[in-house]
Amino acid sequence: MGDDIFILEDLGNNRIRLIPAPTHVSEPGTPINKALLQPIEDYLATGVVPVERTITVGDGLIGGGDLSANRTLEIDFATKSEAEAGVNNKKLMTPLRVAEAFNSRVVFAQVDVPPAGGTVTRHASSPTDYNTIKFTTLLKDTDHEWFVVTFPSLGDIVVGTPQYELSGSPTSSGSSLGFMLFQTQLPTTMGDISFFHGIDAFGRNWVRFILSRESGTGALNNIYLHFRFTGLKLA
Repeated sequence: MGDDIFILEDLGNNRIRLIPAPTHVSEPGTPINKALLQPIEDYLATGVVPVERTITVGDGLIGGGDLSANRTLEIDFATKSEAEAGVNNKKLMTPLRVAEAFNSRVVFAQVDVPPAGGTVTRHASSPTDYNTIKFTTLLKDTDHEWFVVTFPSLGDIVVGTPQYELSGSPTSSGSSLGFMLFQTQLPTTMGDISFFHGIDAFGRNWVRFILSRESGTGALNNIYLHFRFTGLKLA
């Protein structure tokens, strides 16, 4: 304040001197000169990023924002339902989600209606489990016998292999179940009867078995068919 107030000093010969006489004096500011401005220019030249700059995340990431604060970038993982649905093409899959997505496509047969002459004594409860069908007699009054095991449709299966074990035991370890074609099956002996057996044909919800006597007479009694059919469905 008072920067336009001056004291006149008469110097003679029609000369005067203007002497500033402000009403009060404020503290002088920082002078602007090269010595002060050069470090700022040098700092900016190092590539410092202005706060207006932003971080934009792409597919598979979440977070980002402007640089007015610290920002965290995180991986955007798929949920279990998203992995099983198989339609999201922007989220990342963990090994767990891959397994869940794969398992959601796995279907397995649960036999409820037995073939003629059989009784279902066990129902499969998982893709690695098996069904058991008990036959009171097989090969009775015949040397060749076919029977079909049917189960509810498993849908549009792209991979599926039936496995079975034929034995006199009502239980199976599961590890002995396998796929056996009739043409390549070695003869099996139960009691005094030797016979061939195997899978003759199969579809998406049925499997046909064949037994053929090689030697011996009479019927096979109390025979158990341990059976499973696990398939992989299309997405």
